[in-house]
Parts: sequence; C-alpha cells; structure tokens
Amino acid sequence: MHISNRFDDKGFTILELLIATAISSGAILMLMFGFLSISQTYTKGLTVAETQNTARDVVNTISQSIQFGDPNTINTSHIGVPDGWFCADNDIFVYQLGQSVAKGTDALVESSLDTACPAVVQPLSTSSYPGAKELLGPNMRLTAFNVIPGPDNTYAINLRVVYSVNNTFLIGVAQPNGQPSLYYDVGSSKVICNGQAGQDFCATSGLQTVVESRIAN
Repeated sequence: MHISNRFDDKGFTILELLIATAISSGAILMLMFGFLSISQTYTKGLTVAETQNTARDVVNTISQSIQFGDPNTINTSHIGVPDGWFCADNDIFVYQLGQSVAKGTDALVESSLDTACPAVVQPLSTSSYPGAKELLGPNMRLTAFNVIPGPDNTYAINLRVVYSVNNTFLIGVAQPNGQPSLYYDVGSSKVICNGQAGQDFCATSGLQTVVESRIAN
C-alpha cells in the first residue's frame, strides 16, 4: 500500500492579502469619516442651541427689568455705542461690543444698583460691581445691542450674540481705507459665520422684540 505524504498547502497570495487590506482600510476610513461628521453635526447643534438660549435669556432679563421696573429708572442715554450701559429698575447692564468672553474678560455684565443710573461707569468687569454676573458664555460676544424708546412706554430691544472660538470663523464689517474689519455693528449686526471648515464652533443668534413698561409713571 502506498500512502501519500502530500498536503494541500495552498493559501492566500500576496496580491490577495493586499486587496483584502485595502478593502479593510477603506471601510475603516469610511467609518471614521462618518463618525467625525456625526460628531461635528452634534457639536454644531450644541453650539447653535447654547447661543440661541443665551440670546433669549439676555432679552428676557432686560425685558423683565423694563416691564416690572419703575419707568423713571429706565435710562437709554448711554446705549447705542460700542461700549456703554443701560439701566432699568434696579439693574445696570454694562457691555462692550465685539469683545469675546474669556477668563478675566467680560462682554455683558448685569449688576444691581443702589442709586440712580450713573453718568460714568466702572471698567467692564464682574469684579467692578458687587454681585455682578456675566450674561454671556465663554467664547460669546455681543455684535449688536440697542434699546430704543418708543411711544406709550414701549422699548425696542435689538440684540445679536455670536459664538466663535476666534475671528477666523467670522466675516466682520468691512471698514474704509483698508482699516481692519469690526466684529460688531451698533445697529443691526452684519457679523456672520464664514461657512468654512470649523463652523461647528461658530453660531449667531439675533433677536428683536418690543416690550412695554407695565408700571405707570
């Protein structure tokens, strides 16, 4: 009897291994791109929602001060400028347009008043006012802010909040004679996100409303 010692040792060729590796790598890359896309969309959604909620909260805070405060305490003579303040009821709102909130840097501070609205204010900082708080979140800035008196004790509030980790994600307001762009506009802000890469870290929210003081003079 003859017993064969031959074994079938046929396996994958180098070419087959290279093809299999390429297919696996492509699948992994597709999964990574999908994950990054989902992550960016999620981050963008959070950024937009946080910016919108902040703008809404600021408008509500100012509206309540106007609606339920003594009309004689409402003072709009120092607003409508790049850096100013606004008083209503027992509150003062001090701001700097275009200034991004960071550690040690404020953009919109609310504080209580014990006296009439001042003609001169302290530097914009929560440390300058007792019990003051910053109304915007980190990396947020005001690009428009105004309170305009109207008829019958009404006040038009115009406000825009922008979130951006730096100016590279923004299109500012062009200035004449080659001067640097401004990242605010006193009237109606034209500052927008530039739509380029990294826009998951940029969002804008503008609100306009009219409120009426409910307490008669």
